[in-house]
Amino acid sequence: MFDWTSLASELDRWSTEGRTAKFWWRDDDAIEATPSLDKLLRLSETAKVPITLAVIPAFANISLAQVTEQLPQVSIAVHGYSHTNYAPKGEKKLELGTQRPTETVIAELTEGKAILEKLFPRGFNQALVPPWNRIDQEIIERIEELGFTALSTFQPIGSEQATSGVCQVNCHIDPIDWHGTRSLADPQNLIAYISALLERQRQGTIDNQEPLGLLTHHLVHDEAIWAFTEDFIKTIENHPSAKFVIGLERRNV
Repeated sequence: MFDWTSLASELDRWSTEGRTAKFWWRDDDAIEATPSLDKLLRLSETAKVPITLAVIPAFANISLAQVTEQLPQVSIAVHGYSHTNYAPKGEKKLELGTQRPTETVIAELTEGKAILEKLFPRGFNQALVPPWNRIDQEIIERIEELGFTALSTFQPIGSEQATSGVCQVNCHIDPIDWHGTRSLADPQNLIAYISALLERQRQGTIDNQEPLGLLTHHLVHDEAIWAFTEDFIKTIENHPSAKFVIGLERRNV
């Protein structure tokens, strides 16, 4: 269905150089057990690929904990607090910004973190995933004091540390055409983009220690998005010079 030739060729170059390309998987907006979540977790379990669920604390349901707590490949991150947009009309959506008093935002993150720590005693990983992948620097500078050890947004990072004591590991690959069909983006463009990111990593023009992150949103997937996601994971897992790791524990990969 999909032509992975360019990706396989780039991974072969990694193999020739005796290197292994690393990937990780994050899925956003989880709140409860649904058929889509079941499908996501089955894919992760069957492929034996670890996955981080970015959970919205304000709406997190006990049913989500019941289906994930016994799955060791699943970890849980804080996805803001209520996934509410506070940006002025016409600006990009933002929850963790300075449109409100900083202390209000910090108080919500504190509460959200406490909710998920209690709900997911095994899988909680002390990581923050801002809704819409956006967070103001003033908030970033406060997250270590809340006990967060990792931050994840989108696009290649410039340096490992988001702030002192906080490791940043982003996502890079989103298969959804958000501004068009809201189905699968052009698959060959996606594959070319992934191959180009790997080439840049191999050549050292972007951070080659950060695993490339696959970002999914199980609640809005159609069959085309599911098919691409599954095929991509199989392609990576079947290549001897590529593997999925636990991205938000970067220091241990």
